[in-house]
This record gives sequence, structure tokens and C-alpha cells, in this order.
Amino acid sequence: MGFGEKFNKIWKDLFEPVPEKRDEFSEETEEERRIEKEKKADAERMKEREKMLELGMTEEVIDAYDPEKCAVMPSSGKLKVMIVSDTHGRLQNLKKALDVEKPIDVLLHCGDVTGDENIIRRMAGCHVRIVSGNMDFGSGCPERDIFSIGSHKFLLCHGHRMSVNSGNEMLASHARASGAEAAFYGHTHKPEISMNNGVRIVNPGSISQPRQLERKYTYVIMEVDADSSKMPEFTLKEVEDPEPYRFSWS
Repeated sequence: MGFGEKFNKIWKDLFEPVPEKRDEFSEETEEERRIEKEKKADAERMKEREKMLELGMTEEVIDAYDPEKCAVMPSSGKLKVMIVSDTHGRLQNLKKALDVEKPIDVLLHCGDVTGDENIIRRMAGCHVRIVSGNMDFGSGCPERDIFSIGSHKFLLCHGHRMSVNSGNEMLASHARASGAEAAFYGHTHKPEISMNNGVRIVNPGSISQPRQLERKYTYVIMEVDADSSKMPEFTLKEVEDPEPYRFSWS
């Protein structure tokens, strides 16, 4: 064996990976990752279930949730739509409001859910649409949602990207450009039902951390006829016997 052949053999032995060992290592690593991912998912589901039980939901209600059925937006008849925002991980007042308002056909959440998307869907037990707010990092929810109920078109967003702290002009402009007759938003924690250049502007306030002068825990009920072009009716409501917000560092 010449010098060149010896050099090539040494180089190959030192630096070329052994296919069998490399593949075996990759398979073991992938399996470990899969198991770890499943463990985390199981732990998260258990945590969510414990939180729902603490809220007073029964095992039967939790297990009765049908994601396939609830994925379908109702498209006909007179519908009752509940609009909420800024729950920030505190769902006691949402539970109280749902207990009063059910049955509802749709729940709209204007953002700042902070990880409670799955719990809220099970709590509502109906079609739920949620957008991400400025506190919903990596939630997977869209920042804006343009959708229709029958002939009615709506814009759902949190509002932090549309300068709602300074007014509703940008929000109304986006809604009008998309053909929406109403725009729902949150972020300010202050309720509002108004008109802006022909667009109905609705903020349900915060159901868990209100900031308006009266500090009322509020939400909005929209009654809409999917088979009619008549403008929906909006009613601002207060949570009965609300759980007051208490700041905590934990």
C-alpha cells in the first residue's frame, strides 16, 4: 500500500462517519424527542383539565366537547353571539357570564387569552373564534380574522396593531376596506359600542381586568339574523357577582 492509499484510509477512518452508528443515534434521538413531546402534551392537558375542574366544570361537560362539530360556523337562523376580550388567564368571570348566557351559538374572543384557548373552547361548547393579542406570544391564533355569518361580514382583532389607544379610525378603515359592517376589538380594557364612518365598532371591555372609570367587568351580546341583511343588535352586559381582579406577582 502506497503512501497515498495509506493517507486516504487514515483520513476516512478519522473523519468519515460510520453510517450504521450515525443512523442508530439519529433514530434514538428522534424517539427520545417524540416521547418527551408527548409527555409535555399530556402534562399540559392535565393542567388544563385541573383548571377547568377548579372553575366548576364537570367531567361530563369537559368530555362532551366535540371539536369537529364546534369547528363549523353556524350559517342560518337567528344567532346569539358572545363577544369577550382580555381574559389574561383569569376565567372565573367568563365562566359566570357563560352560565348566564348559555346556550350561545358563537363565542368571539378579541385577544390576550394567554394560553387558555383550549379551555375557553371547552367552556363555550360552541363555535369559537380567537385572535392573538399583544400578550399571546406564539399562540398560533391569527392577529386578524375576517369572517361571515350569513350575509354579515365582520372583522375581529385585538387592536394593538391599529393604534386603538389613540382612536378607531385605522380600525374602521381596515374594516371598511375588507367589506366588514362591524369590527370587534379589545386591548384598551374599556367597553365601547359606536359608529365610525359607517362601520359599527365594538369593544366588549375586559371581563377580568377592567380599566374604565367604573371598573365594570363587561362583555357584549350580539343578536344577528344570518338570513337577513338587518344590522345586528349589540348589548353591553356586566358580569353578575363578578370575581374581582386582584394583582399577584405569581
